Amino acid sequence: MAFFGSQLQSALLPSYLEELGECAFQNSALKTIRFPKKITKMGGRILTGCPFDNAKIVFAEEQEILTRSVFWYTSGINEIYLPSVTRVMRDAFSIIGHGALNNRLKIFFQQKNVIFDTWAFESSAKEDLNLIIELHFPKGAKPTFRENALFDIKRQLELH
Repeated sequence: MAFFGSQLQSALLPSYLEELGECAFQNSALKTIRFPKKITKMGGRILTGCPFDNAKIVFAEEQEILTRSVFWYTSGINEIYLPSVTRVMRDAFSIIGHGALNNRLKIFFQQKNVIFDTWAFESSAKEDLNLIIELHFPKGAKPTFRENALFDIKRQLELH
């Protein structure tokens, strides 16, 4: 909870940082963040409630698991890049997408075998019925969607 509720608007995290704790930036004024390449562990809700503005979020190259509620109630994100993520946990993308450019949120994966846990996108589209969520995978990818992983967004989801 290092910057919980702070007025911090931008964060350039140091290159040696390997872990971010639970709720690190929750409810802060954060609009931009840059993750170092070495982060391998993130607590849940690190970006919950942050009011991004026309943002592109790029996760660390060594981050393999997207933890619970990372983007819960975030807004203003247009693109998310997850180069090494192979597992998306419950609620990782819950209630996300408000303020996305042209009502499209694009999420890019570079791994071919990504597992989406139950409720990974819970209520994302329910809050904004005009939102389209695009999931982009590399050619030949075989993502696994566990039961109800795409709950509430099936009609508003595009796989690329």
